[in-house]
Formats: sequence, C-alpha cells, structure tokens
Amino acid sequence: MKDTLEILAAYYDDEYGLKSDDIDFYLRHAVNVDRLLEIGIGTGRIAIPLAQQGVTVYGIDSSIPMLRRLLEKCSRQAPLSVHCCCADMRTVCLNMTFPLIMMPFRVFLHNLSQSDQIQTLKRLYQHLEDDGILLFDVVVPLYPLLSGSVWQDEFSETRAEGNEKVTIQTKINHDPVKQHFYIQNDYKVGNENQTITGNYSYRYVFRYEMEALLKLCGFCVEQIYGGFDARPYDYHSGLMVFKARKVSQGSGDATATSPIREP
Repeated sequence: MKDTLEILAAYYDDEYGLKSDDIDFYLRHAVNVDRLLEIGIGTGRIAIPLAQQGVTVYGIDSSIPMLRRLLEKCSRQAPLSVHCCCADMRTVCLNMTFPLIMMPFRVFLHNLSQSDQIQTLKRLYQHLEDDGILLFDVVVPLYPLLSGSVWQDEFSETRAEGNEKVTIQTKINHDPVKQHFYIQNDYKVGNENQTITGNYSYRYVFRYEMEALLKLCGFCVEQIYGGFDARPYDYHSGLMVFKARKVSQGSGDATATSPIREP
C-alpha cells in the first residue's frame, strides 16, 4: 500500500502542474545570482524553468518520492543545473551558503509549530550569505475562511501524463487554536471506482506574526507584496510575498541572532 508521500507525489503535477503565476517572479530575482537554494523543491515546478534559463538551483525536500519524480523529469531534458537532496528544512545542513533562498508556494506553512518555524528560519539564516535574500510566499488567513471549521471542494484536471481525467476532492478541517488546516485529498482517475487518499497539514501565519518571526531570527523585512506582480501588500489579495534580508551580526538594522552551530 502506498504511503501518503508517494500518493501526494504521484498526483502533485496533476493538481499543480499548470500553476505558473509565480515562476516569472522568482526568475526575476534568480537571474542576478550565481546559485540559489530552493526549500521544498518538490517535482521541480519552479526549479526546472529556472534551470532552463541558466540558473543553478540547489534544492531540498523531505519527500523522496517528490525528488524521484524531479530527477525523472530532469533526465528527459537537456542537462540542467539542478542539484537536490532529501532534507528537513528545520535541520538541513548543506555546508554551503547562498545569496538567495526561495520557499515558493507556501512551503513555510508546513512548519506546524512556532518551534518548527523558528528552527527553519534559523537554519535558513545559517545558509544565507551576509546580506543574502530570503524570498517566500504564504497565504493570507482571510477572516471569512477562518470562520468555518470544515469545507470541501472538487475539481478535475487532465493528467500530466496521459489523457485521463483525475478528479480531486479536497476536504479541509480547521483548528483555530493551533492555526492548523488539516487537508485530505481524494484522487480518482478516469472512471475507476477506487479512490486514493493523501493527507497533509498547514499552520497559517498572520502578517505581523510572520514579521516578528523573521526579526527574531535575524532578518530585516524589505518588502511584503500582495501578488507576484510586486503590487503592495493588500489583505484582500489572499497572498503575502515576503522579501527579507539577512542582517549580519553586529548590525543595528534588526535583532540578529547567532547562526546555529553544528555540535
């Protein structure tokens, strides 16, 4: 029986393969650096287009099935400068630093506690060069949405490989105390009666909560956008895109913390 990581990886490109509204935004920031680190590289939805434009992408993901699909996709194309490994963003240690770290498509929300959030941000601080940039997007927790406890959605897409339709039924349970969304996806291919289920969770964050976490971990927030067209932040857009800079120790621009040291 497939575990949930295999299931989510198998259907990820069916569900999100057509999403492209964020690619140009991340590419604009990537073309000026010699290399970058992508947290939650997944199946390469962002990394492959960046590498096709000559960007050297290093990436981590905690899902081996996702990385396996990424490598399969890269092998079918001209040589791409994509380097990946399986690692947890809270504990990653690559022994190298980067001028730019990206966390596209709400990857940060997979940190399910404040402790996880702080661990991740401190690790990313450690992996950034001095004055390096951390760039990521998260959803705005809209109040009409947060007023509910359970909601559902259903949609169909043509499979990324083949002509079959895959129907995806999503059920979300909301725990406002923990700020958690518990998400269950049921996948059904074509006319098959069998449904395959995958589960994952998010911990949403509010704007000033996120700003405080960044400052606590040594970052200075430079911009908060409300969209990938770099529009100013607007609560009603449903999107927060953060651009934060690593503050060197001793700088007075933010409350900098010492990088985590390996034992």
